[in-house]
Amino acid sequence: MNLPLVHNDTIATVLRDFNSDKKLYGRKKWTKIALENKDFFLAMSDMAETIAGEDRLRAEAFLRGAFLSYMMLEAQNEVDELKDNWG
Repeated sequence: MNLPLVHNDTIATVLRDFNSDKKLYGRKKWTKIALENKDFFLAMSDMAETIAGEDRLRAEAFLRGAFLSYMMLEAQNEVDELKDNWG
């Protein structure tokens, strides 16, 4: 599987949804990632700890970037599948 080319409208939608309620959206989607892609979730969590050390804000920034990247790729993949199936 190739990674999808993420379009601006998908980016805007993910950011809008994330910014509308960061705690609820973030918690809900991060839990989804942990359940559906456990190895990725654990790798990102470990990397955040390795990169940031004791700097909690730096770890959160890393995780937020990984999270948003994942969500944008997932959302674009869904859009592309819908277009392929329904035109």
